[in-house]
Amino acid sequence: MPRLRNSSILVVLAGLSTLFVFIYVKLLPDLGSFSDDLTGGLQHHNERVRVPPGESAINNPAVENRIHNQGNLQVEAGVRQNIDTNQIKQDFKPQKKVEEEDDDDNVGLKGWNFLWNKGNSGKDGNEENDVCKKRRAIKRFKSMATSFGKKFYENVPIFVNSSNLHFPESQEFQLPFGIDGSEDKFLDALKVLTKTDLPTEITNASCSRCIIVGSGGIIKDKKLGSTIDKYDIVMRVNGGLVYGYESDVGSRTTLRVSHPEGAPIRLDDYDPDAMFVLVVFKAPDIEWAKRVAASEKADFSDIKGGFWKGVARSVPKQPEKFRILSPAIVKETAFEHVKFPSFEGKMFKNVPTTGTVAIVMAIRLCDTVDVAGFGFDFRNPHSPLHYYENTPMSVVRHLKTHDLTLEKEFLRDLVEHRVINDLTGGLSWI
Repeated sequence: MPRLRNSSILVVLAGLSTLFVFIYVKLLPDLGSFSDDLTGGLQHHNERVRVPPGESAINNPAVENRIHNQGNLQVEAGVRQNIDTNQIKQDFKPQKKVEEEDDDDNVGLKGWNFLWNKGNSGKDGNEENDVCKKRRAIKRFKSMATSFGKKFYENVPIFVNSSNLHFPESQEFQLPFGIDGSEDKFLDALKVLTKTDLPTEITNASCSRCIIVGSGGIIKDKKLGSTIDKYDIVMRVNGGLVYGYESDVGSRTTLRVSHPEGAPIRLDDYDPDAMFVLVVFKAPDIEWAKRVAASEKADFSDIKGGFWKGVARSVPKQPEKFRILSPAIVKETAFEHVKFPSFEGKMFKNVPTTGTVAIVMAIRLCDTVDVAGFGFDFRNPHSPLHYYENTPMSVVRHLKTHDLTLEKEFLRDLVEHRVINDLTGGLSWI
């Protein structure tokens, strides 16, 4: 009996060995499509390499190596499985199509960022072949606001015109959160600034991909210039310089979003074809825009105490290149999203920065929104605040009208909920 039992055991083991070999040879290669594979050797050839939150996808050797190595592993697996390795390599190239953003946000994450889905070609994102998700930014923004119990303004106007001046959300407060007491000044300015339509680069695009270039020192030496210039819309904030810094910030400008004190002083720092979007914080700002649009050299000597620093007396643009941002956008940004205290509409430490207002504007204008040059690195108080000057980071701690603590949480939420993508990574540690 012992000998028979041992023989039976040997037969069973031999059968199991045969089954194991069959599974290994015939079935194991297909399991990579359905199982988690920590080594990467069994990954399905449609798997995409994604950048962890807080990392930049541009000029990131770790990311490039992951893309390159994963591609090689999959091609090697293809040779063993006799599948078309050329098709695998093609799958790693950016897809050439425009897609509607999925209503299910979890499904929509498949195409988060074309920069994160770029293939082993090693080229930067935002090329003709890249996937652009239509209305991705605004859908995710609304979803995020709803999940946080925040109010989302439906059909809010972007630029002020005579017909939308009395938009309900603009009525309650004075500037910068509403038009109360300034209606006549707006109407007077609109007699000069007669154009109020959206940029043709947005209205004519099947899917608009926008980047907002902030002035933060974090963008210095990142060499993002060529990548930035490939976007459909390039927005710049306040006095962000271009000439002499093209390798880092690009050379194109579609819109410059600024208030009078932030606008460049030198004429050479303006792109004559770019649109100037005025963010109104106080009544003299409206008068400034009207005068610089109507005169080659405006005079502001009669406006006493209207500006907290010197302002440009000339902006080399025709009146049709100016737009006035709706105060409803500033109000929504401040009180609904950043959650500043309203102080009954009075200005205190509750005014959003121009950069944050520009981001909210872009989310409503563009299908996809990326940012670069944003973030205050308080860990390094002596690091440069702006890429074009040596003012230290520490000065922002003494601002009287901006609460950067609340604002940074809002911006970080935008990144974490994939409403926007941060190319320079500054919003993960601010």
